[in-house]
Amino acid sequence: MSLVWPLLLFGSPVAAGDDEMAQLRQQLQALELALREQATEIEALKAKLSAEESATGEEKEQSAIVAATNAGETDALGRQEMGRVADDAFVQVGEFDGSLAVPGSNASIRIGGYVQADMGYDFDSLGFSDALNLRTLPLDGLSGDDETVFRSHARNSRLNIDVRNSTRFGDFRTFVEFDFFGSGSTFTNNYAPVLRHAAAGIGNLYFGQYWSQFTDLAAFPEGTSSPLGQPIVRNPGVRWRTDLNEHWRVAIGLEDPAGDLSGDSALLASDSVPNLTAYVQVDKPWGRIRLAGLGLRLESTSDSVYGGGVHLSGRLSMPFINDRDNLAFSFQAGRGFTHYYATLANAGLEGAVSDDGSIEATEIQSGYLAYQHWWNDTWRSTLKISGLDFDLPDGSDELALDSGTSIGVNLFWSPFTNGTFGLEYIRADRDVVSGLTGSGSRLSGVARFDF
Repeated sequence: MSLVWPLLLFGSPVAAGDDEMAQLRQQLQALELALREQATEIEALKAKLSAEESATGEEKEQSAIVAATNAGETDALGRQEMGRVADDAFVQVGEFDGSLAVPGSNASIRIGGYVQADMGYDFDSLGFSDALNLRTLPLDGLSGDDETVFRSHARNSRLNIDVRNSTRFGDFRTFVEFDFFGSGSTFTNNYAPVLRHAAAGIGNLYFGQYWSQFTDLAAFPEGTSSPLGQPIVRNPGVRWRTDLNEHWRVAIGLEDPAGDLSGDSALLASDSVPNLTAYVQVDKPWGRIRLAGLGLRLESTSDSVYGGGVHLSGRLSMPFINDRDNLAFSFQAGRGFTHYYATLANAGLEGAVSDDGSIEATEIQSGYLAYQHWWNDTWRSTLKISGLDFDLPDGSDELALDSGTSIGVNLFWSPFTNGTFGLEYIRADRDVVSGLTGSGSRLSGVARFDF
């Protein structure tokens, strides 16, 4: 401003009068005011540019989506085309544990599963099977009853995809999972993947193949094999469940029927009515208990009978012994539902069809008890006892399974979050209709790595 005064005072050949001097002062004041306003605008512009540069990745993504929408670059569902989202938008935390956000949508996806290596040494052969199966247990005195076998495989490894998002009808979820218990070669270990689960749910309604509601997976004891008295089956169907309050849940569903009959005319048996399943469950600080029911119909060309059963199961806390100790249990009774035990499917044990086409269903009683003790935060052991007993129809095959028991004890160790190692000893016994018996024992180990 110091250069302005000489120009104003001496720029004219004639000295200005008082009026002229006043006018010059007014002009000078106006010029100073204009300069101040420009300086203020410049500072505001700098602040705006700085704020835009520090905008979060989410703000940038939203701006990009809005711009793409305005430019007509989204499809009819409002999803953005691949490659038109800012790079940093592809790595965002999803809405549930372990998931990632799917760019251009409100969905979250998680890819999970685990790699599991199983090893087993049979002191008295359990029939060279990858899972404990009473039907393959050699009978005493027959070929193979005293063979020792070592077996190692990775067929229990699993891969699953879980996708979830919100809709105006409620939360929507799809879940698909595979293991590797398909056909293949023991010598080249090229087993095919097998569909375990393929289900979708919206709100309280679920469709597709998932655990039957007659199966209580939460009461399943830790170990390298399933206990005998545990209904465990993945069944296609439609199911509905709801929480009555924070402690009580109820559910009902229709599942795929699969009558498993024996007899000369068993091939003529059919299933025209879906199985009905339902349960009521209570969760309390002391544990959880579930009471489930199953209804089904077995059919032949000239007869039909109704069957089903009840399943009481749960897991109880044992705080008076240890804060993490627990007792798991499962008991079932009924008739005609042997295919709900995974290792007894396709054995023709649910009932027999006589020559005149009439059906007699098998009476079933089974269950297990399993106590788990935690030695510390990473080491624990489970002792489990299980058994099943059938009342088979007259005329059943002489070598058909009549009853069985098993006992097992294990030690498991989880040294880090995604790794578990275990060792288990199992002894099993079976009786067949003819009165013959068989027994065997196995020492099995497992190494599992979740991802």
